[in-house]
Amino acid sequence: MKLSKFKQLIKEEIELQSEQYNATLKEGVVDKIIAAIVDKIVKVKYKKYFDELHKDPEYIEALKGIKTYAQKMDASAEAWERAKVKQDKAYNEYAKRYGKEAADRIVADTKAGTYKASWKKKY
Repeated sequence: MKLSKFKQLIKEEIELQSEQYNATLKEGVVDKIIAAIVDKIVKVKYKKYFDELHKDPEYIEALKGIKTYAQKMDASAEAWERAKVKQDKAYNEYAKRYGKEAADRIVADTKAGTYKASWKKKY
């Protein structure tokens, strides 16, 4: 049974019971009750599995790999930000020196990998 279907059944049963007693429960309360029941069922049923999983050397190595990869992604993002600041600074210098049009051409040429000093001939 899917978890969403199970939650829906619990919600319907709670609503049915509350109708019988002329009581109304707020939606947040129902969701909290469902979450508590589901968490309890999952923890009881799979506790041994998760305990064994956290002891598994392959799982530990995979977690280390994920953490390392996340750190590399953060370092790459920081390097990209530094390069972007440097590129913006260079663009502003080119724009002051050669004009905005020439600076745009320089940036377009360097991004396309076809950098030529052709823009210098005109200015």
